[in-house]
Amino acid sequence: GVGGWTAPNKILAVTLPIARAGGRLVTLNCAILLLTACKYLWTLIRAYVAPVVPIGFPFDHVMPKYHRYVALTIIFSGCIIHTLPQIVNYSTRAISIDHDGWRIWTFGDGFATKQLLLTGTLLVVIFSTFFFTTLEGFRKTSAGFRWFWALHISGIATAYPLLIIHGTCRGH
Repeated sequence: GVGGWTAPNKILAVTLPIARAGGRLVTLNCAILLLTACKYLWTLIRAYVAPVVPIGFPFDHVMPKYHRYVALTIIFSGCIIHTLPQIVNYSTRAISIDHDGWRIWTFGDGFATKQLLLTGTLLVVIFSTFFFTTLEGFRKTSAGFRWFWALHISGIATAYPLLIIHGTCRGH
């Protein structure tokens, strides 16, 4: 197998590399997303760096658009490229759900299929909520904007820890 890893069946040989590629795109873009959302950083750049070093582009206009593009990349790569192959894996039982009672978290003891399924499902809900609440029709009212802002803040506070838990494999 590639990189010393072999797939136990033919379905995983196709779906798992696709799902992992989508997951890696989510990881990279979630790190970039924090930089694009950090208004304090851009205020410091505008105040202290731009007067000394000519940046050459109007980042006040670029950053909000770039933030949206990075977020859409996360939603697409997470909810489509990563999730669809995993749905195939679970539905064909290429990845079977642990049958050890109600235990969800493995804490490094075995392959955490319930943990992955639960955290992955929650992440899809959070990312979908981000997408739908950022639509112009939703945010154009003051109540819609308040919902957008509250769900964004609570979603960020839960998405990053869930991404860390979801990204662990056998406790690593």
